[in-house]
Amino acid sequence: MGATFWLQRKAGSGIRAAAEHILFTLDIRPARSAELGSKMCIARSVAAGAGIAILPRRAVRDPLRLGELAERAGPAANGTVWLRPLWLLQLQDRPQSPPARAFSKLVDNSPTSAQAGKPSKVAP
Repeated sequence: MGATFWLQRKAGSGIRAAAEHILFTLDIRPARSAELGSKMCIARSVAAGAGIAILPRRAVRDPLRLGELAERAGPAANGTVWLRPLWLLQLQDRPQSPPARAFSKLVDNSPTSAQAGKPSKVAP
């Protein structure tokens, strides 16, 4: 997979950081890559045969459903689930609305919130 042309998000992107972490963990060093500006641009480029990419399933749900893209089983697909940290942002010094408080509480109590960015095994 290292010789495959990799399509990736711009530097500083959380998706790129997660993908680079996965590749590093699996000792995959892409020899050639291109940086594209959006997940959909990457998905369309993959669909056109330009290379492969690591993208969140949610971001490519429709192209997968339409058969424009296919998931490729690889070393990370053997029961390892990669979680990516998400950040809850809010305006400083502004009280949260009741729905925002409920969401914050839900996120804070999530069993995966402490493991974000780390691999975990799931039962087959």
